[in-house]
Order: sequence, then C-alpha cells, then structure tokens
Amino acid sequence: MLSGTQQAVLFDYIVALGTKTINHWVFAPAVFVIGTVVIVLLVLLASIPQRRYQIPVKTALVALTAGMTLCLFLIGFAYLFVIAPEASAYLGGFERYVGSGVLAGVVATVYLWVYHFDDLGTKVRKLFGTLFIGGTMALTIAVTPILGAEIFTNLDENSRQFDFYWYGHYALMDTVDFDNDKVYVVIQDFYRPMYTRIRYYSTPLRINGPIHLPYDPKNIPDTDDPVFNIQGDVQDWAHELISEEYDYVYLAYINPLFVDIYGTLFEPSAEIMERVLYKVVMLPDDQVVLRPIASPPNW
Repeated sequence: MLSGTQQAVLFDYIVALGTKTINHWVFAPAVFVIGTVVIVLLVLLASIPQRRYQIPVKTALVALTAGMTLCLFLIGFAYLFVIAPEASAYLGGFERYVGSGVLAGVVATVYLWVYHFDDLGTKVRKLFGTLFIGGTMALTIAVTPILGAEIFTNLDENSRQFDFYWYGHYALMDTVDFDNDKVYVVIQDFYRPMYTRIRYYSTPLRINGPIHLPYDPKNIPDTDDPVFNIQGDVQDWAHELISEEYDYVYLAYINPLFVDIYGTLFEPSAEIMERVLYKVVMLPDDQVVLRPIASPPNW
C-alpha cells in the first residue's frame, strides 16, 4: 500500500504527464530532432505499398510505444520509492527525466536500421542514412555549445562564483571548510525546494537533513509559516546544535516568525538576516550563542 504522501506524488505525476512539457535545454532539441527523424521515417515507410516494409514499421512503432511506456513507468516508480521525498514531492527534475524517453525513439530507429537493413531498398537506405546522420549532426550542433558552457561554468572556480546558487549563497560557499565543517542550514517553509539545490552545490559539506513532511504543491505555505527544517523550540534547537556538533548555522531563507521563536539564540548585537553565516560559539555555562561571521557581497 502507498502512503498518503506517495499517493499524492503518484497523482501529481500522472497529471504532469499530460500538462508539463519537456523544456530542459538538452532534451528540447533532442526531442525535436530525433522525434522528427523517427516520424518522417515511419511515415515514409508506411506509405510504401510493398508488404516487406510493414513488419519493420510495425516493429518500430511497438518498440517506440513500449519503450516510452516502460521509461515513464520506471520514472514514476523512482519518484515513489527511490528519489528523496523532498525532491519527489515537487517532481524535481521531471522535464529532464521524461525527456529521457526520447531514447525509445532511438531504439526504434536503430532497430529498423540494424535488423531490417536487408529489407530496405537502396533509396530507402540512403534516405534513412541521410536523415539519421543529419539528425545526429543537428542534435550535436544544438547541444554541444550549451553543454560545453555548462561544464566550463561548473569546473571553473571563478565562473562558478557567478552562478546563481553559488553567488546567492556566497557567505556559505566561500567561508566554510567543505571537507571538515558541519553546518545547520535554515530554510523557511515557503522556500523548501531550495534545500536539495543547496545540498547539491555544497557537497561534500555536512549539513542537516530535511524533515520529510512535503506539503501539497497546490497549497504552498505562505511566507509566515514556520521554518520547516527545525524541530522544537529554541532550547531544543540549541541542544541539537551542541549535541550534533555543528560548527555553523546558515540562514538561507527565514521569516519574521523565525526571529520571534529563535532570536534569543543569537548574539545580542547581531542582526538576524538571511544569507548570513553564523558561528556556533560555546559559552562557559554550557550555553550556545550564534555569532555572525560572513555575509554576501554588498549586504
């Protein structure tokens, strides 16, 4: 039996299959180019009267349909049982994952080319080869520059600092020791999807785990709801920071309610602001105080 959360994810996934588009920068040209090639080939072959073309065309259509169906089923299975709840609750990466279904088209096309090559006439072979090679070249030309720029940006330290998530959370990314420090990242409920992105960009930094209570994407919490990844009152949080040996607290996204509940834990002279990194400082009386040590540029 599926849990209530899993049932909600399954429903949203089925709805998304009919409403969302494949808009990722890699798969958009892939779907267009390869999809066009497959459709043209199948239409041309199906219009040829000779019976010898009916079997490969039907086989290609079956492979295409079955491949896409299996792909979509496995993606849905992954959202329910494999992908982390904080990502599956929002169908994170849906457009990219569903775009992988274009591989079914590749399978169908390759099947025609390899297993029914001898059944195809010379003109059809040439047409097939021209379209396939042309489609591959067009896809390569469309994707390579963007993919190369993406790789360069993520490998180059200077470029990466201008990335939205890197630069936006500069106080965290440029201050801590990624290999040795431990940071408690505070994220307001309204911005919950940002958790997985911050965790991705801060790897291998040790950060607190999320609380797996995904809300309904159709009923997003408002800006005054409690911060989602802190449990308990100020004493409970202070005890967690000490017992779990956190070195820093990073306020990624907060709201006024956070200040009302947890504000007394900060150094009296400290201004409590988001995108600011605070050092966890132990006092002689076994108390803890949060002291600001890094802010984003121009703050």
